[in-house]
Amino acid sequence: MKESPLAAPDVMPPIEQHAALSVEVIDYRAFSKNTLAGFLDLSLPLAGITVLGCTLHRHCGNAWVSLPAVRHVENGAVRYTPVLSFADAAARDAFQVAAIIAVNEHLRLRGGTPNHAGAVGGGR
Repeated sequence: MKESPLAAPDVMPPIEQHAALSVEVIDYRAFSKNTLAGFLDLSLPLAGITVLGCTLHRHCGNAWVSLPAVRHVENGAVRYTPVLSFADAAARDAFQVAAIIAVNEHLRLRGGTPNHAGAVGGGR
C-alpha cells in the first residue's frame, strides 16, 4: 500500500519535529512592571499565523513569552484562561527559544538593546 504524501511519520524525535519553527516579531512595546518586560505581536510565517497580544517576561536571568489569555473573575479572584496551547513540552520549548531569539533580533535591528538573551524558561 502506498503512503499518502501528506502522511507524517508516526514517531518523530522532538527536535526534528519542531526544527522548522520560525517566529518573527511584528510589533514590540517595552513595558516594565514586575516580571513584565513588554508586549508583542508575533508571526509564525510557516503556519500563516499571527499571534496578537503576547507578553514578554524576565525574572532572575530567565526570559519567556506568554501567549494571549482571556481575563475573567472567578470567586472574586482574577484568573486567565489560555486561548492557545502547545501540543507538548518540546513544542513549547522550541517556541520559547525561537520567540526570544526573534525579540533580540527585532531589538538589534531597531537599535534597541537585546537584553532578553539569558536563559529561556521560567514561564508557561
